[in-house]
Amino acid sequence: MSFFLDLSPEHGGTRFGPFSQGATLGSDPARCHITLPAELGIRSVHAWIVPVGSGLTLQVSEPDAVVYVLSAGRPVPIHSSTAIGSGDSLLLGGPNGVKFTLQFAAPPPAHPTQQKSGRRGPPTASAMAAEAKRQAEVALMTTKSGAQASHFLHRLQSGAFTNPRYVIGAVIAVGGALFTGCSGLLALIMSQL
Repeated sequence: MSFFLDLSPEHGGTRFGPFSQGATLGSDPARCHITLPAELGIRSVHAWIVPVGSGLTLQVSEPDAVVYVLSAGRPVPIHSSTAIGSGDSLLLGGPNGVKFTLQFAAPPPAHPTQQKSGRRGPPTASAMAAEAKRQAEVALMTTKSGAQASHFLHRLQSGAFTNPRYVIGAVIAVGGALFTGCSGLLALIMSQL
């Protein structure tokens, strides 16, 4: 499923896309499909949109990354995985922040020799399996552990773990484990002498 993100007219009115594998939004041009100024409260990787089954899910990069979805004209803060659809508006950086409107790409025209009968036939086994898979993915993404796993996978794929704070933390943790292990081994050897 392909989609576009339309930037609001007050921020330039640019159309981004079409995206078929998802889109990442943030201030780091090396890791994001759409780059926004950090001065607007945008994190290096602020949020991303991923296809799930036949729909789309909005993911927030960190708990304090400010993302809103307009619901009945009012901004509603998003803190976890949220299903979104065509026509939904996203606000990044605050309730009056950078606004994008999601639009699905128009499907390709039907082949001229194909005629629609106006009614569906009985569901096929493959269609039922695809729907069951889509519902399972959506159910998984709406659980806390599923959203966390998706969040971890996206960070791994986008290179977020190469951020210096993660690298330094990992070096300190490995160094501490080695120091503790060596100290314990040395104490064991000393006790045997």
